[in-house]
Formats: sequence, structure tokens, C-alpha cells
Amino acid sequence: MRRELVEAAAWLLGIVFLACSCGRNDVPEISAEPSFPVADVQASDSVLAERLARLVARTPRIDSAKLAVAVTNLTTGQEVYAHHADRWMVPASCAKLLTAVCALKQLGGEHTYENQLLANGTICDSVLYGCLLLQADDDPLVASFQPFAEALREAGISQIEGGILYRLTRSDTLRPHPSASPWDIPYRQVPLLMSGAKRIENEFRASLEACGVRYHWNPQFAHAWMQAECRTAEPRKYALAVREATHGARLIYSQPHTLLQVLAPMLICSDNAKAEAVLHRTGASLQDFACEVLPERADGLCALDGSGLSPLNRMSARFLTDLLSYAYADTCMWRVLMEDVLATPAAGGRTGTLYGRMSDPVLKGHIFCKTGTLASRGISSLAGYALGQNGCLYAFCILNDDTSVFEARDFQDCLCCALVLGH
Repeated sequence: MRRELVEAAAWLLGIVFLACSCGRNDVPEISAEPSFPVADVQASDSVLAERLARLVARTPRIDSAKLAVAVTNLTTGQEVYAHHADRWMVPASCAKLLTAVCALKQLGGEHTYENQLLANGTICDSVLYGCLLLQADDDPLVASFQPFAEALREAGISQIEGGILYRLTRSDTLRPHPSASPWDIPYRQVPLLMSGAKRIENEFRASLEACGVRYHWNPQFAHAWMQAECRTAEPRKYALAVREATHGARLIYSQPHTLLQVLAPMLICSDNAKAEAVLHRTGASLQDFACEVLPERADGLCALDGSGLSPLNRMSARFLTDLLSYAYADTCMWRVLMEDVLATPAAGGRTGTLYGRMSDPVLKGHIFCKTGTLASRGISSLAGYALGQNGCLYAFCILNDDTSVFEARDFQDCLCCALVLGH
């Protein structure tokens, strides 16, 4: 009787996974029928563990002493294989998984960045007599103010007589952690709305000019409460001016983006600047978040940034598989990871950093993962989910240290094939 209950429970878990994983066009349809009885899963995992152990021990040019692997069968909840799984190693961009889970937990995938252009004043003969207000979140997807300026022209405004005010969620410049190489996020590659108030204002003025919108600072029409046109005004007075200008203002243009839209390029293409932007948005400490959700695994963890660029970051393979297990337990979070933001081979726009990798047809529609690389330090990592041909879902993590990145990736791809095939 107990055996029948275990089989039924495992079968239902497999059906739930397969139904959820087929919800989007870029996730290939997968048969809901396991290739052999669920009762044999434990035996097949034993075979898989032996295969993984041989792969770790016998793969040429991979030093097993500088390798960590952890694999958990999420369908049964059992750890299948571990090799140096608790060793603290550099995760590289696999650290972005922690950033993503933290953001999804604290904000939710539909959390919205709001960017708006408002006008307060009188419009006469294409001239705005009053104040223009740019309200901008720390949105890493805004690349240009041209759409804002064009919307102003479409609203019939070609000249501003008065002032321009800015309400910015972030006024300083996004920079990588001091321990990371400074060229990893060079200033000109920082997202526009995270490049500092001065650059934002200069870019906005330049966009107005490029679209033929003339601006003339005129205190006569900037209202009595606006004492200066620039942000060098006393901060409290400037904030008051912005608040006053918002009341009764007319919306000219809005450009919202959801967190989900940011997470996709952040994880699939491993965009470092977007990862740092997401961490800033949460306002959280990844260290504290890890201690909160996985207290038994976080002792010794070091998460200094949101991108994984710092070579001082430390995570274990078991911590990352447990993090993936934590996400799996949250249906909404897991669907976002599986259906939208993890790279998967042979899936068009979702190939991302897997481009040129995992060409084996057996992996198509069966691997959903995040890559990580610090090539100058011989660090390569891979973590995510694998759907076995037995219908089971696995969470896995592979951390390679002081290894040729080419050899590490070849090993990782072979291990993924073993996870899918089960032998």
C-alpha cells in the first residue's frame, strides 16, 4: 500500500511539472508519460549517481579536486549525487540566480518600473509655459529619451518656456563591486537611468534638441515655488518643487517595464549591469536574504554583488541546488524561471549564453540553466534544472575552478547529457 502511495505521489508531481513546463511556445512540448515505471526511479538514480561519479573521476583534463557538483531529484526530494558539494567556491554569474530569486520573492515578476513625462502649465501655439517633469525609476531597460521627446512633439509641444524638473529613483552612478574588474561595467555601458543625475539630464536635454524641442529657462513661467532649474538647489526645496509640479500635471508619455522583462536578459544573456540594477531595486542584502531562506546552507556564503563579477563571492554547489529547490517549491517563481528567464538550448531567443553549446538533440527542451564564467581566473559554472527522460526533474550545479573554460564547458555539457539520459 505504501509503495502504491509513493508511486501515485511521484506520478502527480511529474504531471504537475510537465503541465507547467509546456505553457510557453519556447518550451517544447514534453510527453506526460514517463519512459518507465515511477517505482524504478530510485534504481535509475542509483545508476545515474554511478555514471556521474565515473564522469567526475575519469574525465581528462578536469581536476576533480577543483570541482564541485550537486544533483537533487526534485520529483522525489532526494539528493542523487554530491562531490565537494559544500565547498565554498566562486560561482561567477550563477550568483545571478540568487539575485533573481531574491527579486522574485520580494518584488514579484509583475513588479513595474514607472517612467513618465509630465507637463504642468499652459500650452499655447506649441509652447509650454510652465514646467516639464521627468519621473524615472532605476529602470535598466530605458536606453534612450528619444521616445519621450517624440511624444512631446506629438502632444503639440515644440518649445518650453519655464523649467525642467527631475524625480529620479537613483541619482548616483551604478558601479561594480570594488573587488571586480572596473571594465566589467564601464560607465558608458551603465543603463541610462542608472548613470547618474548629470548624465540623465544631459541626455534628456540632448534628446529634446534632437527632436526639435527648444528649451528656455524662464523663471517667469516656472512658478514662484521653483527657485532654480538645476539640481544644485537645496535638496529639500527641490523635492518640494517636484512634488508641487506633479499636482495637476498632464501625462505626456509613459514607458513602464516589468521586473520579468529585466530578468530575461539578465539571466539568459547574463547581463551584469541589469543584475546590479535588480539588486539595487530590491534594496536587499543577498547575504541576509540567503540566511533567511536557506539558513542551514548560508553559513560561509559570501555575496558581494548581484552579478557575480566579484572574485570574492563564495557559494557552494549544494547551496545553489537548494536555492533552485526553494524556487521550485514556489509555483509562480518556478514558472518564471522555467518559462521565461533561464537559458535553454535550441530555443531561439532563449539560447543566450548557451549559444554554440549543448548541440546534442537529446538536450533540447530538457535543460534550463544559468551559465557563469570568469575566464581570466579559470572559473566556469552551470546551474539549473534538467528534465530526465524518466520524467523526473533535477536541480543541479557544477562549479569548476582553475580549469580551462573550454574543458569545463565540455564536462558540464556531458554531465547534462547524463542527467537527461539517466545513464
